[in-house]
Amino acid sequence: MFILANRALGFVNPYDRLAVASEEDLKDKVEGSEEKRVTVIQPTRKQEVAGNEKLRVAAYCRVSTDSDEQESSYEVQCTHYHALITKNTNWTLAGIYADEGISGTSLKHRESFQRMIADAEAGKIDLILTKSISRFARNTLDCLTVVRNLKAKGIGITFEKEGIDTLDGTGEVILTILASIAQQESASISQNVRMGIQYRFQQGLPMVNCSRMLGFDKKNGKLVINEEQAHVVRRVYRDFLDGLSMDMIASDLRKEGVSSGTGCTTWPTSSVRYILTNEKYCGDLLLQKTLVEDFLTHRMVKNKGQLPQYYVAGAHSPVVPKRIFERVADEIFLRSQETQPGGTHYGSRHVLNSRTFCQCGERMKRLRRSVPVFRCDACEMEFPEPDLQVLVMRAFGRIASEDVEKAVQCLPLDASDRLERARAQRSEWRLRNLVRHQGMTVPGAACYDEEDFRARTQHEINGWRDSILSRLVEKVVPGCEVVFCGGISVSVGN
Repeated sequence: MFILANRALGFVNPYDRLAVASEEDLKDKVEGSEEKRVTVIQPTRKQEVAGNEKLRVAAYCRVSTDSDEQESSYEVQCTHYHALITKNTNWTLAGIYADEGISGTSLKHRESFQRMIADAEAGKIDLILTKSISRFARNTLDCLTVVRNLKAKGIGITFEKEGIDTLDGTGEVILTILASIAQQESASISQNVRMGIQYRFQQGLPMVNCSRMLGFDKKNGKLVINEEQAHVVRRVYRDFLDGLSMDMIASDLRKEGVSSGTGCTTWPTSSVRYILTNEKYCGDLLLQKTLVEDFLTHRMVKNKGQLPQYYVAGAHSPVVPKRIFERVADEIFLRSQETQPGGTHYGSRHVLNSRTFCQCGERMKRLRRSVPVFRCDACEMEFPEPDLQVLVMRAFGRIASEDVEKAVQCLPLDASDRLERARAQRSEWRLRNLVRHQGMTVPGAACYDEEDFRARTQHEINGWRDSILSRLVEKVVPGCEVVFCGGISVSVGN
C-alpha cells in the first residue's frame, strides 16, 4: 500500500520523496539562519612564530674517509655552514656537528650525530641544515626514523642539495625515494671495495693490522719480523711443546708483565691460542678468514665457505720454523683427544705430584709436614720429599746421549695416523731436552729451521727445578725406577 500510494503521488521510488523532503528542510534551515562569517587562519611554521627570538639553527657535516681530499671537503662543509648561519640575522648558531672518517650506513659510531639529535630532542635546536641525504644517513630506515622523530617535535631538517624541507607535507615522499637511492649507492660502493680486497688477496697481498699483532711490523705492504717482540712468540711455542698448558703460559706472561700485541699485560688464554694457531708466524698467509656480513651493520663473521679463501705459502720470513708450527698443531690435536688418568693434567708444575707410585702400584699422596712426605695408604710406606728429589736427580745424571738417540729412533715420527704421530713427536721433543747443554744462545735471534729453534730450547740443570723437570719426568717409583719422557727408564734400586 505504501508503494502504491507513493506511485499515485508521482514518485517511482518511494524513497525519493524522503530525499527531496530532507533537501528542502535543509535549504529552509540554511535560508532561515543568520549569516556567518568564516575567517581563514593560515598555518604557520615554528620557525615563523618565534617573534623577536632568533631561530636556533645547527648544521651537520660528515665525510666517510680520512683521505686528504675528504679532509678538504670536511673543512669546506664546516666553514660554509658557519658562514651561512651567522650571516642570517634571524638565525643564531646552535652548533656545527661533524663526524670525520665515519661511514653513514650506521648511527653506532657517529658520536657528533647522536649528540646533535640529543640536543634537538632536549629543545636546544629548531632547525638542522645538512648538505645532502647521503651526508645525513645512507641507511633508509635510520634516516626516516630520525626525520619523523624530529618532525613530531616541530624540528625540521633542510637538505640543500635535494631542496627538501622535512616539515613540508610532500617532503617525506621524496626523502624516502632519495634515501633509498643513497643506501643503494652505499651497497654498490661496498661491493666495489669487497672486489678490490679480493683482488689483493688473489695477488697474495695481506691486509693485517700489525699494531695489534705481536712479532710483526708492516713495511711497504709486507710483514717484517719485529725481533723485540718475536722472542715472546718463540717462547710461547717452546713452552707449549715442553708441556705447559695455554692457561699456564698466559699466567706466566701476566706475572712477568710481558706486553702483548695490544700493548697491555692482561694476556687472556685466547691470546696464547691465537699465537699458536696463526699461520702467519710460520711464514704463510691464509687470506679472507672473515667477511662483512651486512654493509649496513658492518658486522664481521667467520668465512665458513661463503667466499673463497687464499693460502699463500712462504709469503714472508717466519718467526718460527714451519715444522714447529705443524708440531704445535698436532700437539693441540693430541691434547683434545687425550685424557690424563688419575687427575694428571697438562702443565703440572710439580714433578712428584701425581707422578709418584708405590711398588705395589698405588699412587702415593703428598702429606704436608715439617718435611713433606709421600705416603702409600695401602702399604703405609713413607718417603721424604727431599730424598725423592735426590733420587730423580741421580737418575737424570745417568741418562746418556746414546739412550736418547736410541729412543728417538724407535719412535714412529712419520706415522700416517695423526694421533700416533702426535704422541711420537711429543716424546721426541722432550727426549731432546734431556740432553744438557752448557751454552745458551740469544733468544731474540731469528730461527730459520727446526734445528736452530731446538738449540734455543735447551736448559742447563744444575739443581732441582720443578719448572723444567716436570716436563721430563713421567713416573717415579721409589726404590725401583724413574721413567723419563719417551719411555727412558733408569733403575734406582735401594
